[in-house]
Amino acid sequence: MSGLLSEIKKSFVAGLLLILPLIITVLILRFLFGIIAGLFSPILLHFFPVIPIWLKTLISVAILIVLVFGLGILTSHFLGRWFWTRFENILMQIPLLRTIYSSSREVVGVFRGSNLDNFKEVVLIEFPRVGMKSLGFVTGVVIDDKGNDCFKIFIPTTPNPTSGFLEIVEKSKIVRCKMSVEDGIRMIMSGGILGPESLCPSKEPIHPPQAQAFDPDKQKGLPK
Repeated sequence: MSGLLSEIKKSFVAGLLLILPLIITVLILRFLFGIIAGLFSPILLHFFPVIPIWLKTLISVAILIVLVFGLGILTSHFLGRWFWTRFENILMQIPLLRTIYSSSREVVGVFRGSNLDNFKEVVLIEFPRVGMKSLGFVTGVVIDDKGNDCFKIFIPTTPNPTSGFLEIVEKSKIVRCKMSVEDGIRMIMSGGILGPESLCPSKEPIHPPQAQAFDPDKQKGLPK
């Protein structure tokens, strides 16, 4: 009997974990649609008093998409960037908005392709002490005070990867992982819940662009 109850509980938890992301996604989308519809509801109701709710939401989403697209075009030019920078400076002068906006901007910045490109590879290093290992990202190479070739490793914090630690580690003391940068960030933000079951070492060398400036005789990357 206990085995049957254990199996039922296991199956229920498995089904719950399977459907929970879908439920969360639907709730978030419903919340966002409600906000979007509320932004333009007064204007639409003024011109179209008997407009259906579904049509009001659809028009609101369409207007928002056009505005976002227009903002992207505007900020791609010098004058638009200048106005947006002045607008951000005004926001940064307001204490509460400054904290919320700056934190949100940093989190969004993590997922920009240009920022992810700065992370060359996912590695493991002993941190914060010997015997403990932390996940980090290679951001470049540098020569230490003894003339050794070292990697610059950024170790993000969990669950906010916008802050962390910068460590200078000799290449012989790092373990390269067969994991993409996106998977590494996903693992850190989820507190280890999401990610591979095995952190197998990668046999391919890292090719940071700065390596050539420090080692001109080895144009194909640092040796293992």
